[in-house]
Amino acid sequence: MIVFKFKDKEEFKGAVNSLKKAIKGIGTNKFDFNYQPEEKTIQVSEKHADTVEAYLKKKGIKDFTLNRGYGKYSSIASYLKGAAFIIKLAGIKDHAKRELELAGLFDKDSDYGGMVGKAVMELCKCFSGQGHSGFSANMVLELFNTLGKYKTLTPITDDSNEWSEISKEMNGGKVLWQNKRNPAIFSENKGKTWYDVDDKKRIKNRSKSHKKASDKPSIFQRTVYRLPTIEELEEIDSYKLSSDEVFKGLCYTIVGRGTMRQEEKNTIVKSAKLLNEIYPDKYKEVLNKAKAISLYR
Repeated sequence: MIVFKFKDKEEFKGAVNSLKKAIKGIGTNKFDFNYQPEEKTIQVSEKHADTVEAYLKKKGIKDFTLNRGYGKYSSIASYLKGAAFIIKLAGIKDHAKRELELAGLFDKDSDYGGMVGKAVMELCKCFSGQGHSGFSANMVLELFNTLGKYKTLTPITDDSNEWSEISKEMNGGKVLWQNKRNPAIFSENKGKTWYDVDDKKRIKNRSKSHKKASDKPSIFQRTVYRLPTIEELEEIDSYKLSSDEVFKGLCYTIVGRGTMRQEEKNTIVKSAKLLNEIYPDKYKEVLNKAKAISLYR
């Protein structure tokens, strides 16, 4: 994989737009390229590097450098992992089309007359054209999966603005409140306690008092591939965890069980800094641990 590195943001945008126009209508198997807006880089296969370089210069775009090593990757292992992801992302439309066809989801006698297959292809086309790295792609997929199911990203609270009163007739004459952020959640006391109709499980509101339903914060129980919110950091603090537990929790929620790359190390450092800003000196050891791993490239 050859990396084109641009100094100027406008030059980078011009290069991306020019390449998009150049390959419009050409199958992804014939020519692929991937770009990273944050780093102003474009990656192409070695086979097409000379052609792309000549094409950009012909278009008057010359303010770039070529890296024929591992680009942004720190080792051959991480390079191969990144390159493999780029190849998979570039071919996601072909992969999706093949699998949907095999499942019969384009057929007229399938669910919704083939509309489901077409809808999925539209999503894949949009996703593959956004220029994601492996890290940002996982973030987007995680967030879309949550929001697409009308779930919330942060805990439900008893803030009155989150609740609307509905007819007493729907609850045997008793006042019933429905959550505006998640319509499947109801309360009989305006959010102090609430339940989800999907599982009928009554849940104490933890947004203010952070009542503990487990031995670790909710964000440490899953991988979200992003910085924790202020509310999530407050919940982390309420658990009175050791520095090692907080550090390991941040690593898991930001990286998961995969290989930790520099971009993810930087996110862990930012998370630790936020904790220190909210609670001065309380999480200094966590920050030191985070800074230590960021030095290893």
